[in-house]
This record gives sequence, structure tokens and C-alpha cells, in this order.
Amino acid sequence: MLLLLGVLAYSGFLVLLMFDRGLAITPDVMAVAFALAAILLGRGRLFLRDWIPFIALFLAYELMRGVADDAGFPVHVADVVAVERALAFGHLPTQILQDLFDPRHVGHGWAHPRR
Repeated sequence: MLLLLGVLAYSGFLVLLMFDRGLAITPDVMAVAFALAAILLGRGRLFLRDWIPFIALFLAYELMRGVADDAGFPVHVADVVAVERALAFGHLPTQILQDLFDPRHVGHGWAHPRR
């Protein structure tokens, strides 16, 4: 129990430090940190059994993203926008949401003024 509290306190300290310094931890580093915490808590095998498939898929995705950047394939932005416009009857769903939640529309109860 004391070890669990120590891991939680240390994790909380790191999160506060990251927010204070404006740092970000990549998901692969988080996976290693969670694995180390699970090993320290004596649940390393359970963690590996449960999370290895997801971690492997995520790391493969991260590796392939780098390969796709270097391969020189074109980015398909116009295709996605065309499908979104077709589904939203000629409008972009993101623009509809931005207009709906725009703080300049004072009459809406959900619109909060920016500070």
C-alpha cells in the first residue's frame, strides 16, 4: 500500500512539474512509465498480458507515421472535406460547431465570453 502511494505521489509530482514547465511526455514514454509502475507494484505480468497488444499496435502506428512522411505520398485533404460537405449538406461540420459555440452569439446559454 505504501509503494502504491509512493508511485501515485511521484506521478502527481511529475504531472505538476510538466504543467509548470510546459513539457509534454510522448505516449511511448508513458507506456514505459506505466510498465515500470506495474512492475514495482508486483503486477508486471498482468500489465504485459493486458497491454502488450495495444502498445505494439501504437508503436507500429508511430513508426509507420514516420515512414509515411518520408515516402512522399500526397495528403488527402480535399477528399475528406468533400465527404464531410456531402454528409453535412454542403457545410463543414467543424464550421457548424464553431458557429454554434461562437462566444459572439450572446443569446446562447452555452456561449461563454473569452477572457
